[in-house]
Amino acid sequence: MYYITIPIAFAVFYKCTDDIFRILSCIIFLVVLGMGVSYLRVTNIKTEVLEQKQEDIWIKGKVNWVENRDNGKRIYVENVKIFGKIFDLIRLNSRAKNQNLSVGDYIKAKVTIFPPPTPVISGGFDFFRFAYFKKIGAIGYTKFKPIILEKNQKISSINELRKKIIERVELAIKDGAKSSIAIALLVGDASSINKQVYDAMRKSGTAHLVAISGMHMALVAGMLFYVIRFIAVMICYKFQWVNTKKIAALFAIFSSFAYLLISGSPISAQRAFLMSLIFFIAILLDIRSSAIHSLCAAVTILLIFLPESLVSPSFQMSISACVGLICSGSLYIKSKYKIFSYIINVIIASTVAWLSTAMFSAYHFHQISVYSLFANLILVPITEFIGMPCGILGMLLIPFGLEELPLYILGYVCSIIASVSVFFSEIQNSYLFIVPFEGYLLGIYSIGLFFFAVMGGIIRYIGLCITIISTIFILSSKLPDVIGTVNKGCI
Repeated sequence: MYYITIPIAFAVFYKCTDDIFRILSCIIFLVVLGMGVSYLRVTNIKTEVLEQKQEDIWIKGKVNWVENRDNGKRIYVENVKIFGKIFDLIRLNSRAKNQNLSVGDYIKAKVTIFPPPTPVISGGFDFFRFAYFKKIGAIGYTKFKPIILEKNQKISSINELRKKIIERVELAIKDGAKSSIAIALLVGDASSINKQVYDAMRKSGTAHLVAISGMHMALVAGMLFYVIRFIAVMICYKFQWVNTKKIAALFAIFSSFAYLLISGSPISAQRAFLMSLIFFIAILLDIRSSAIHSLCAAVTILLIFLPESLVSPSFQMSISACVGLICSGSLYIKSKYKIFSYIINVIIASTVAWLSTAMFSAYHFHQISVYSLFANLILVPITEFIGMPCGILGMLLIPFGLEELPLYILGYVCSIIASVSVFFSEIQNSYLFIVPFEGYLLGIYSIGLFFFAVMGGIIRYIGLCITIISTIFILSSKLPDVIGTVNKGCI
């Protein structure tokens, strides 16, 4: 069906001159294409999933990743063989003391494991789906310290490189509270951030600072582009035929791709990388690039290869914030007083981003930050102009052993981020609790927001009306008196 409908819809779109039929055929084409790529993704990933609980069994495997938690470690073990089946990843929690585990170690452990859980209530977070696409076939725990069969002594994968960077950051920033935020900023691993601090960042609307996204990728790509171009100009100033801009763009592409891998490749970072890639390719080809066109292309590529990302909070909030920031470009001001115009533009950008992502935050996290505008007004400039430049410089200096000073400065920036986040989160009514609401309301809200941001004429005002009406329904939602599921009884 997919193979027949797609070419027919595309042919109608290409040949038809009537706008209505072109729009309808385009919608049919995109819907069927989405169904097709989703089907191919689900059938090709083939994650082996544990069928039932297994108690006190011995497993062997290679450590894929280790997260430091408040109450121990979370260990991801790959290529585990259980009863003749090979599991790509198994996630284990361990509270044993003095676990000297490193990525790449081969271990043996006595574990109790379970199948990934399904949603507790209808519309709740579906960990089973999340785990399936992350290739996690089972979760569980070990009561005892894992036995290291073979210690890893070399760097042979991206995860091992990321872990080495984390170790060097922890050595340079002695304070664990500071280093945990620095690690999240640079490597994208926020697992070691203190739970109270991370909750404070969510309530104050500053958690996006430690989630690798467009700001981080733009800073890395932009800084490296201008630094490399400056160096190229200084070297090639006698050779007028050398296009230093294209040289810098080429280096920036490879550098930003390397940072994408080091950051763990979250969805928001992939989106930002694809947009920067299109921008730099336009420089190489001597053509102009459009931000909204780059965003549409990046979203299309992501949804073709990772269609499951459509329902993730990272994807939804990243795209909505990006659309809002691009479409509000006319609101930004230019003034001869650079500091004044920068402050005003930060206020505008923070307000637009807050308005664009508020309902998505309400749907996924059931809260809206009230003072995020003020917290971001303080922290975004500090992070942009001091924190990230020092962090990137520190990572570049790690091979030479000179990373301590820039990372030490980054540590102080991280302490400011934590302090400001905690301060705003402790203000009375710092966040609004939003009652869980149905997903279709978020879908209607998204359509209205898209029409209002992108379209023109009367359609834009229709989109505004849809957004306002859906917001009213969302805010008037109420908790049911009783919540039940078919298989698990009353909760």
